[in-house]
Amino acid sequence: MWSKRAVSASAPHGRGTKTSRVLARPTLDAAPARSIVRPPVLSLGPTTSLLGIVGVVAGVVVSSATLIGFFGARSWTAELASHFRVQYLALLAALAVIAAATGHAWWAVVFAAFALVNAAVIARAHSAEPVAAASPSTPVRVFLSNLHAENGRFDLLIDAVRRSGADVVVLLEVRPRWIDELMPLASSHPFAMTLPRDDNFGLALYSKHPLGETECVHLGREGSPSLVAEIRTTPPLRVVATHPYPPLTPNYAVRRNEQLEALARFVRTAPRPLVLLGDLNTTPWSPYFPRLLADAGLRDSMRGRRPQSTWPVWARALRLPLDHCLVSSGIRVVGRRVGPDVGSDHFPVIVDLEIAAAQM
Repeated sequence: MWSKRAVSASAPHGRGTKTSRVLARPTLDAAPARSIVRPPVLSLGPTTSLLGIVGVVAGVVVSSATLIGFFGARSWTAELASHFRVQYLALLAALAVIAAATGHAWWAVVFAAFALVNAAVIARAHSAEPVAAASPSTPVRVFLSNLHAENGRFDLLIDAVRRSGADVVVLLEVRPRWIDELMPLASSHPFAMTLPRDDNFGLALYSKHPLGETECVHLGREGSPSLVAEIRTTPPLRVVATHPYPPLTPNYAVRRNEQLEALARFVRTAPRPLVLLGDLNTTPWSPYFPRLLADAGLRDSMRGRRPQSTWPVWARALRLPLDHCLVSSGIRVVGRRVGPDVGSDHFPVIVDLEIAAAQM
């Protein structure tokens, strides 16, 4: 833009004056300054995010439960905390992400570390073990179900057994009324041993194969009954069915632990091959479970597989693997799965076994 500047010049004294206008150099006028208004930004910083604060508190609680679970051998309440490793892993992984997203980087690292601790505990209990192939071998499929004493859906249980094609069926919490309702199983499983009770500790075994020696044993000072039966397969298979007390009180916890110890001693001296079936009211991550395996000389059928949770049916997020199939040497586990809903608070467990014929 061109601008004009006025320049005044005075004439010598006595002369008139005049004013001359001179064109100045072209200049660019400065544009008026404008202020930039930025939109407000929602802060997710550690001091302003309620989600971050709640996440940190929850993460501290779950991390503490992770540590408490390692002291299960010293306290029955601590042992209860040892059972939820899968839940701890999932929660801590999610809380680590939330902590990182809300500016709590240090807590995110802590929660991720505790998640890895739980992952390591799970991996150690479920890592595959080398087992020699049982060839030639006899295939045997076993079906285990805690019926729930108040369950009245007999039809669901009978249908599940028939669909499973199981050779041996072990049932827990069997009350006297169940014996009559299970009579339809006699057509497919004509050989049976039943120990019904009016409490939660009745047992029953049904088999497609003839039974040899059978007995009922009480293990521990106040242990619930255990069923022992010889299945006349080739070679004969010894089945032990049991249902220890749930460790919901200090007294019940002592009873369960004593029964597991006595069970291990009994199984250690029993003829092989042997399979132990039952709702043991413990998980693979309890300190008492690996002790049972070592003292009894058994292997967990879940080794090499993900955790297969069976209880409670009504709360998926809280489910625990309480129903177990433990096997001796000379038995190879070729398949394991959770069965369908049978109206109980437990899902059944179906396990495919191969028994080495070399033990004949």
